[in-house]
Parts: sequence; structure tokens; C-alpha cells
Amino acid sequence: MPVKWERVAANLHKAGWSLGWVSALDLEGRTIWIVDAHGYGKRFVVRADEKLTAFVELLILLALSRANGTPNRRFSDHLPLLFKPEIEKELQV
Repeated sequence: MPVKWERVAANLHKAGWSLGWVSALDLEGRTIWIVDAHGYGKRFVVRADEKLTAFVELLILLALSRANGTPNRRFSDHLPLLFKPEIEKELQV
């Protein structure tokens, strides 16, 4: 079953996160998606070219932040951790 952004959003909401998303045009006229989640005293914001990509990156960022125990909220800072086995169960959609 393919992952849909609605499913990711519903699971994050069930986990207690407040979500917001918007599309916008960048300086080159391309559509970008901005998704944010806040809760538990933290806020995370992700920007991507596609809505589903933004939601999946947000899900990964939240899981990595929790697993790594760091307040760092930049997706790129967590990329080296993506393939840790203990992260895999956090990414179940």
C-alpha cells in the first residue's frame, strides 16, 4: 500500500503533533511545500518540492530527533543516522 501524505499527517496528529502545511512559489516560480509540526515544546519545519516528500522528511526528522536525543531540527544534520537499525521501527507509517 503506497504511503500518502494524509496517512502520515493522521499518524503524526494521533501522536500529539499539531501540523500545518502550505504551498508557495520559490523565486524561480517552482511550487514548494512547507510542512511544520509543533508539540512537546519543539517545532520542526521542512521544505520540499512535493507534499508527500515534505511529510515523509518531517516524519524522519521527528523520529531521528527522538532517537538521537538531540534538539537539532535540520533534516540534513540527521542524514548520517538514517540507516541505524533502531531508527527503522520509528519510521513505520
